[in-house]
Amino acid sequence: MVDLAAPAQRPHPTRSARVQYWPGTPIPVVAVLIVIAASVLTFDLIMPLGVAGGVPYIALVLAGYWLNDRRHIYTLAVIGSVLTMVGYLGSPDGGIPWVVLTNRALALFAIWTAAFLTYSYKKAERRERILSHAVEQSGDLVFITDLKGDIIYTNTQFTAVTGYEQSEVLGKNPRFLKSGHTPSETYKHLWENLLAGKSWRGEIQDRCKDGSLYWAAARVTPIRDRDGQITHFLAMHEDITARKTEHQQLITARVEAEMANRTKSEFLANMSHELRTPLNAIIGFSNLLKNKTVSGILGNKQLEYVNDIHESGEHLLELINDVLDVSVIEAQSLNLQEELIDPIKAARAALRIVAGRIDDGQLNLVESLDVPDVEIYLDERRFKQILLNLLANAVKFTPEGGRVELLAKYQPGDKLCFSIKDTGIGMDADELAKALTKFGQVDSSLARRYEGTGLGLTLATGLAEALGGSLKLTSEKGVGTTATLTFSAKRIAHRPDQTSH
Repeated sequence: MVDLAAPAQRPHPTRSARVQYWPGTPIPVVAVLIVIAASVLTFDLIMPLGVAGGVPYIALVLAGYWLNDRRHIYTLAVIGSVLTMVGYLGSPDGGIPWVVLTNRALALFAIWTAAFLTYSYKKAERRERILSHAVEQSGDLVFITDLKGDIIYTNTQFTAVTGYEQSEVLGKNPRFLKSGHTPSETYKHLWENLLAGKSWRGEIQDRCKDGSLYWAAARVTPIRDRDGQITHFLAMHEDITARKTEHQQLITARVEAEMANRTKSEFLANMSHELRTPLNAIIGFSNLLKNKTVSGILGNKQLEYVNDIHESGEHLLELINDVLDVSVIEAQSLNLQEELIDPIKAARAALRIVAGRIDDGQLNLVESLDVPDVEIYLDERRFKQILLNLLANAVKFTPEGGRVELLAKYQPGDKLCFSIKDTGIGMDADELAKALTKFGQVDSSLARRYEGTGLGLTLATGLAEALGGSLKLTSEKGVGTTATLTFSAKRIAHRPDQTSH
């Protein structure tokens, strides 16, 4: 950022920097002004009244044009006025009094008129010089054309960007810059705007002198005279080649990343399907081995091995199912069987599935599902899958004697919300962010009571969005976590009266 604040201490100009010299000579301007004043006064004093008059003192005022400070012009006008009166009082007699006085009055008028005009001209010249320097030193490529489109001016940045010297392009139409990659409709729209007296903005790709291409954010504006007639066109081009290159690289990288992600998801989905068949066989045969009527009585060690095989198979199948679901969601190929369901009935069914874990963990369950007469348009299996994932997490991370709550209620706007709250270990902001990533698990000895894939929250979030809902998590370290699943009113088929809210 450029600091526009004034410096605490400004440098003082040297003596040589304060001295002004007459253009083209080593003579100080002050010396020239003294000579002019002395010469005019001498001329006035030796001539009869009314002959020289005060008009020659205008030369003193006009000489002020070469002073840096235009305010000194009025100082010279004061000096000229005083010398005019001195010349009147000290010059030889002669002339008709009223004519002489009229001459002196006109001289004073001429002196101050010349001073005003010179001051105004210097002021306008300074403004034009500032504008000229601003254009010349602009970081944008600038050129001006006449009504035919031929170039009459270019700034230094034009040469820096395109490689063309000003002498090479004056009098030429800027079409020599065309790269051939900018659509003709762009130029057509440009001229339609300009000929209608409007400005035009857009992006074009032009060609430099060495054949290289560059992108420009172009702004072309008509220039009007005092009568409002268009006389020229001003074009300002900002070189945005680097920006466009970076943008294109980002697009390319994003496309490649999306393709890689889809490829990975498809691979995982295919592998999951291939692994499910043998896993189901392993789980099925381990169940048969545990059945005494089929396999006979097993020894304690044999039964332990069979249980390990069965539990490991179940865990691996759960992992594969989660990976498959996440992959399907990422590949945007999730098939939903949506219909009108009773969400309260589905929620209670999910609770029954985790009831054993709640009892094993010696947790207190609080259920508040008293939402009357409601049906919602959802995929029931996926809805229960979300609740099961959230309830399983609540149970897993809540110590013995803790509390798990499942609540359903309406929110403003007739939104239906399901909240799963626990009094577990909770998470800080960094841990919560980690838990929401794929395979993200917060390290905790308590969490290792149950094996986990780290996909539960990712899967629940993806399923909630696929069902047209949203999932929000809040957590506080040492206090607990709350997961809120929300569905909008447009998915709800039957809602209670306002009195039932």
